[in-house]
Amino acid sequence: MQRLFIINSKGSKRTAQFWRRHGQALAEGLPGAEQLAVDARSLAGLESYQEYDQLILVGDDSFFHLAINQLHGNLLEKESRQHYAFLPDHRESALGSSLELPSSLKSHLELLRRSPTIPFDLVRCDCIGTQGTPARRLILNDALIRLPQMKLPLVLRTVVQWFRTYSGIFQRKAPSKVTLFEHGEKRFEGEFVCAIMLLGNKITDGPRLNSKRRFLRKRFAYYQLNANDLLDYTTALPRFLDEDALDRGDDPNIFQGNFTDLDIRGLGEENRIIADGVPIGRLPASFTLLPKALSVVSPMTPVQKLEPSRQKLAKASKPVGNLKTGA
Repeated sequence: MQRLFIINSKGSKRTAQFWRRHGQALAEGLPGAEQLAVDARSLAGLESYQEYDQLILVGDDSFFHLAINQLHGNLLEKESRQHYAFLPDHRESALGSSLELPSSLKSHLELLRRSPTIPFDLVRCDCIGTQGTPARRLILNDALIRLPQMKLPLVLRTVVQWFRTYSGIFQRKAPSKVTLFEHGEKRFEGEFVCAIMLLGNKITDGPRLNSKRRFLRKRFAYYQLNANDLLDYTTALPRFLDEDALDRGDDPNIFQGNFTDLDIRGLGEENRIIADGVPIGRLPASFTLLPKALSVVSPMTPVQKLEPSRQKLAKASKPVGNLKTGA
């Protein structure tokens, strides 16, 4: 297998330090693998490395987002046997959590040697880009609308602790009018404060919001905060980041749903979108699920669906006259 390490060591001090510490062990553990040091902010030309069977992307979630958009964006309509591996440079990676990657370097190296892959869903986003013109981006994990990039302190693990510590980033926002369409059918019209589109189980650089595995989910989750007055806003905001409260679905100030296609129509520079930690543009935007768009190295395996015992017995029964035994 031809492998290429693509390392964001020119664009990130943390990645450069990570590679200085572990690069030799990784290179020795995967003999023959080539290395390419890059800067995530200038990835032009990487599409020429399609002759490699496996591209191992070393960096953070934002780098994985930028590299996949550069490497894979033009291949969506083409067949490609190439697959990707992600080697996070820190343990708090949302994509690493979604892929259930091992935390120890030794285990990760063994995973890369075996290279079991899973089909990895993406979301295609068509929006108004950062330059003010129509843009198309691939989203790997999450998109935040009207929310700043979230920073989770490493010593605080729970959503409640995170909210109490960092609630200052949620300054009171004037609601903005928005209309949601699913396959052309209107699902919501009114004012909203902020929203989250989530494919994985954790927000990039933020808290865990979903306990479900990111494996062939078939739909992406969408959470929208609609509180209008200050009292409702203060009450609803902690619930907006609480999985149990979201699952109950009993807060009228929170709109939620699971979609394969969602069109969000809204105007205003304040309706900015941050995808996988990278600012990509603003509303209006459409989000479309792309099932099995990538092949990515992961230890995850499909969950086997077991048939009920009665169905098994019924299938195993043999007819006797007009009757069946074993039913």
